[in-house]
Amino acid sequence: MTAVRTVSATRESQSASEQPLPVEAMRLTKTYAGNVKAAKDISLHAGVGEVVGVVGPNGAGKSTTLKMLATLLRPTSGSARICGIPTTETAKVRPLIGVALQDVGLDPLMTGCEHFQVQAAINGFRFAQVEARAAELVDQFSLGSYVKRYVGAYSGGTQRRLALALALLTDPKVIIFDEPSAGLDPRARQDLLGIVKALKESGRTIVFSTQYLEEADALCDRIYLIDGGVIVANGSPDSLKRKVADPTLQLALDHPSDDHRIDAALAGLPVDVVDRNGNALSLKVDESKVKPTQVLLALDGRGIAIKGFRLAPPSLDDVFFHFTQRSLQPEPLEKPHMDLGTRTHRGGGKRWK
Repeated sequence: MTAVRTVSATRESQSASEQPLPVEAMRLTKTYAGNVKAAKDISLHAGVGEVVGVVGPNGAGKSTTLKMLATLLRPTSGSARICGIPTTETAKVRPLIGVALQDVGLDPLMTGCEHFQVQAAINGFRFAQVEARAAELVDQFSLGSYVKRYVGAYSGGTQRRLALALALLTDPKVIIFDEPSAGLDPRARQDLLGIVKALKESGRTIVFSTQYLEEADALCDRIYLIDGGVIVANGSPDSLKRKVADPTLQLALDHPSDDHRIDAALAGLPVDVVDRNGNALSLKVDESKVKPTQVLLALDGRGIAIKGFRLAPPSLDDVFFHFTQRSLQPEPLEKPHMDLGTRTHRGGGKRWK
């Protein structure tokens, strides 16, 4: 019996290894008029049940990359496959993916209910086949009080929630989210994190872009840092932090810092002052060259009394700064405002009960 299970497990492992990756991009490049390259030689991949983040500032090339993966933008060069199917074969690829882009593409003159009906039709379903799933998503994304209203009356955050719900309607294998938490309040953002984790546990593959490093750190199995249309680094959040960033030694001093004494104490040590503010002092410590205890002793030797300290691990912002020499500060996303005046307050969606 044991031997049978072992052979069976081996065959299953071999079969799994032979399966094509859910998402694979090879040197994707997009050049616009005027020789403007929005994405340059982008290569990335995502396995079954993986959450992969494309992380960078506004204008870095994130949306362009995801649109090429979603079959909505033809690359100038390079190629991509979804579940082994080239993205040029759009009719085969689109049923496999759920897409919610930064420019959500909602119609302000349609109700939320009508959007669900259209989404079902686009994917080859009658609405009756997915109505239960739609009702579940309406509840999950707190859309119940909006679904019969025209989308032009929605706030930006509510439009974002509707777009995410539509992307999940037909239970796709691969989910592509462009800035999914943009426009969401903190509670809705936390709900979204829970949804992404649940999708991962169900075996779905998720590729999403974000400006929020803490979001990528919490969710991603692998991160691709992108800046200026180029991937500058990739790896798991922990591996990236271990690879390029030193920990921060955070000190609480008995008295406000005496800059001259601190500088004298640290002279010759492989540390960098990150911040000094009153009784607080933060130092970057290269642990391969000096131990934190040596730094503490050097400060004590200059009469700088220390009340407490902690060694803080590096962050993804440290990683981004290492590769780009600047911090990643999230910026508001510019979106057209859908203002339809009083017309948008009428109800709609006859088929929604």
